[in-house]
Amino acid sequence: MNAYLFATGRRRLSAHDSGDDQQHYFCDTEPPNHAAHRRGFIVILIVVGVAAGVALIGGVLQGFSDMGAAFPNGSALLEAASWDKFFAGFGRVAALIFVVAAVVVVTRWRRRKAKRIAVPKQ
Repeated sequence: MNAYLFATGRRRLSAHDSGDDQQHYFCDTEPPNHAAHRRGFIVILIVVGVAAGVALIGGVLQGFSDMGAAFPNGSALLEAASWDKFFAGFGRVAALIFVVAAVVVVTRWRRRKAKRIAVPKQ
């Protein structure tokens, strides 16, 4: 089965091909471009990271704003609504800090686990 191969840009044709592309219409005969896929994935990660950072900063600022506006004067220290507003802002800030800390702990744990698996003890 000797078949001559001709390079034709996007796909390779054999001398035995009839030229009818209908049977191979959905076939991708080029090797995947791993570098381009990786660049696209990195761009997606950067966009998601920037969006997460903006959301995190906005949430923390909103929480501090709620905490700061809870007590406009000294007599507000005795009102339950002021304390509700203060703890709502405090809860928002605490939740965001807890999420960031959990992500850091899990990331460090997974890296250490991967390092232990990659380098077995001798």
